[in-house]
Amino acid sequence: YSFFAELIDVDLYGGLTASDFANLVNDLPAGTKGGAIAQAAIAKIGTPYSVMDCSDLSQYAYAQAGVSIPGTSVTQAQYCYNRGWVISQSDLQPGDLVFWQNATCTKGDRWNEIHHAGIYIGEGKVIEGSLSKGCVVIRMMWSTELYPIMLFCRIGM
Repeated sequence: YSFFAELIDVDLYGGLTASDFANLVNDLPAGTKGGAIAQAAIAKIGTPYSVMDCSDLSQYAYAQAGVSIPGTSVTQAQYCYNRGWVISQSDLQPGDLVFWQNATCTKGDRWNEIHHAGIYIGEGKVIEGSLSKGCVVIRMMWSTELYPIMLFCRIGM
């Protein structure tokens, strides 16, 4: 998918050099579900958003590690919350989920207006199926006034 990303002028690796990316991947915790989840997500870098959105990515990566989670960002967030799997940002480890709220949404038809999910991969970075970038990318963890981070979760690992 690197050619696709080049065509749409998207940095798939969030500014990481090849060496930085290799170090990030090598630093993932070996033999853990979190490491396996992060590895599975990283394997999808560059996949077009039309093929894999944010919740598809998290559901896929978790399935590769043998963990079944619901299929949309809002149901994934609610699933975690209802099971008491919410953690603080300071406790994040590779494979944990990050959920964003759409602060502009006023429909009230989604639990806490959750509209986006990403997977923490370490060093302050997340991997996500990004609509704005058009594909699965690595980015620094972000939060804006319109899309604030709502919660962080670690699914029963």
